[in-house]
Amino acid sequence: MKKPHAFIWLIMILLAGCEVFKPVQSPARSSSSSSKQNTPFLEDIVVASNPDSKPAPQKEDLPPIKDDYRSAIQFNTGMSVGDATMEQFRYSILLNTEVEYLSNKELYRLIHAWWGTPYKIGGMTQRGVDCSAFVQTVMAGSYELALPRTAKEQKQVAATVERSDLREGDLVFFNTRGGVSHVGIYLHNNKFVHASTSGGVTISDLDEAYWAKRYFGAGRVTQ
Repeated sequence: MKKPHAFIWLIMILLAGCEVFKPVQSPARSSSSSSKQNTPFLEDIVVASNPDSKPAPQKEDLPPIKDDYRSAIQFNTGMSVGDATMEQFRYSILLNTEVEYLSNKELYRLIHAWWGTPYKIGGMTQRGVDCSAFVQTVMAGSYELALPRTAKEQKQVAATVERSDLREGDLVFFNTRGGVSHVGIYLHNNKFVHASTSGGVTISDLDEAYWAKRYFGAGRVTQ
């Protein structure tokens, strides 16, 4: 009678052993669990933009232009915003003018190169320059026009232009000490560049009280 009991106990031990010794499987790692573990690492990654890659300025981001000025000239330069140089962008802001109007790249390159040069009567270099020498140099470099040396002589070779018809590159003349004694180059939006006795090479407005009072006329040189 002892043998059957022993056999039964043996069967029970084996059945229990199937559960006891059954390998425990760890739950499968889900993709969501994996991504959460990786999240801190991904969040710490900073993708820096290329410092040399700048978005092209958009036309609508440029300063507004006066309506009366817009109607006074033709917008037909053939230059796109993406073709503009840094000098053209700088001076479009200073002149409050859309950059497409500033199509003469060499003109604005030269203005920038001479900017701030001190005034020196009789001077012809970037150590010091007078108004007519500055105009003579810039007009030769940007328009390939050979002008005489003095403001009075430059007035004589320029065809008279009404102020309402002024366009980039025209010469503007002033009477500061009797007759034609000062000259500058008209740019846009009522502004002109010149070598002033007080500030050197700079840009001024024709409506400024000092210049409005002394305005003598304008001229255009074509050859």
